[in-house]
Amino acid sequence: MRRLQPIGMPFVAAGQRRPHHNLALALEAKNDLDGAVGGYRESLRLQPDNATAHNNLGLVLQKKGLLDEAIGEYRAALRLQAGASAALYSVNLSAALLAKGEVDGAIGAGRTAIRLQPENGDAHYNWVWR
Repeated sequence: MRRLQPIGMPFVAAGQRRPHHNLALALEAKNDLDGAVGGYRESLRLQPDNATAHNNLGLVLQKKGLLDEAIGEYRAALRLQAGASAALYSVNLSAALLAKGEVDGAIGAGRTAIRLQPENGDAHYNWVWR
């Protein structure tokens, strides 16, 4: 599972509210998963169309074993982000679906990731090894 923006990402678009998102990234790095969930949720309250925050919240929820909630966040990210950059969200959705035992859904999400971004190594890796 991967995320689009690591801690310390220098570019922030004008008007973008990122303090809560950045705090959540820092808390997650310190393994404070509950704090990270709160930070991402606050970030999404302020900016509900932030696909990256939905994806990152999904990652933390998945680490906590909350697969249904994680799957919902990955799907929200996919609804908000189209094209090749959505391949990452499809990779993460595929992994969560597989962890939940939904093999057909995982295969479908994996195929979507490869279709969206054929050069995405993670999508191919997950396809082969899952």
